[in-house]
Amino acid sequence: MLYKKIGYFLIMFFGFCSCITNRAPEFIKIANVKIASIKNDTVRVKAAAFFKNRNSVSGQLITDKIRVSFKEKEIAKVFAETTEVPANKEFFIPLEAVISTSALFQNNKNDVLSGLLSFVFKKSIVLNFKGKITYRKLFYKKEFFIDANQEIKFIK
Repeated sequence: MLYKKIGYFLIMFFGFCSCITNRAPEFIKIANVKIASIKNDTVRVKAAAFFKNRNSVSGQLITDKIRVSFKEKEIAKVFAETTEVPANKEFFIPLEAVISTSALFQNNKNDVLSGLLSFVFKKSIVLNFKGKITYRKLFYKKEFFIDANQEIKFIK
């Protein structure tokens, strides 16, 4: 009877230990950056952060510390929900940012017109996504540092 309990305990212990891993998902890239909508005073930008999870366990990704910059000036914060990580799959996290149009067109306080003209002639802008995405599973935590430039074209 005692050997039976010890046997069950060992089977459960080794089964549990084989599922635990200290490898976080691998960050691949930020891509599919596009304009979702343009209104009078805001531009809504959507993107996707791609990952690959080689583990047989899932976890959570928290994306509350990513900022969007334009010409080295922070113009928006990325909004995303905490995402469950699927086991043994490639996946993406949808990201969204609302950018003030005045932040895009204005390099300094007196330069709105030249910023608007340069924007119209180039027909695209380069946004920088910079910050942290945190992976969490039980007591294990890993932060991914993101620094990616993406060009957005306004006219196809």
